[in-house]
Amino acid sequence: MKKILLTATFNLALLFVSAQTAYIVPKEADINQEITLYVNLADPGCNCPNLVNTTADVYFWSWKPSDPKVGNGTWNSSNEDLKMTNEGNNLFSIKFKPGEFYNITDIEAFYNDNIHGLVKLKDGGSGGGTDKENKSVDLVAEIDPLPGCVDKFCPFPKSFNQDDYFTLRYNNALEEKETMQDLKAGEAYLFARCLADGVLYEVSSFGNVGTNPNLEMQYDGNGMFTMTFIPEEFFPIPAGAQITQLWFVVRKKDFVNLGDRTDGNAIIKCGCP
Repeated sequence: MKKILLTATFNLALLFVSAQTAYIVPKEADINQEITLYVNLADPGCNCPNLVNTTADVYFWSWKPSDPKVGNGTWNSSNEDLKMTNEGNNLFSIKFKPGEFYNITDIEAFYNDNIHGLVKLKDGGSGGGTDKENKSVDLVAEIDPLPGCVDKFCPFPKSFNQDDYFTLRYNNALEEKETMQDLKAGEAYLFARCLADGVLYEVSSFGNVGTNPNLEMQYDGNGMFTMTFIPEEFFPIPAGAQITQLWFVVRKKDFVNLGDRTDGNAIIKCGCP
């Protein structure tokens, strides 16, 4: 598991109507995480004879969970922002963050309904069928939330060693403490401790956390804050010390009183089974 890349833990599953037609990487993703949607025009599941081996530009056209925020354009003139990348051999891709790409108002419904769309040429043509129109059939892409991330604090991956990349996710939208709700970018800082060989080590003292830029959590939108690090490099532990637990508190950059921090400690076990 030494310094595994986070993306290597995701399942690179195929997702649309045909197992070979199209797929999203990663399938398990936060709505604020960039995903890549691939479509194989040559696969029978695409049912797009007018697109196979095309040298023209290909566009993504979507309507669910909603139309893209930038708009699809018109059927005979797709929006240039939705032009896909030609990967060769009839494979086309487009990258986007679902939360930015769509107007997602119900996250649970989004993951239940998935992504609906098709691929087409700039001018989709007319005629009422894929043999006459320059498009694929309607496609449905499945996308799943990150596993286990339904709590205020979410570790990823759940099992890790101290020399692996580790991400802590803090969902401020689930914060029950009124004085800590609705945090904005630049407001959430992480007080971080680890327990190594029975001794507690901290990156900065609680009072100095707000002055350490390395402890500012990244804001990913929709109330989600994250921080990624390698524990043995992040904490000031002696060489050879073994970390068994990570302890976290989120506090505001400007701390005045106990209303400016989350209650309790988020305690996470370090070390793969």
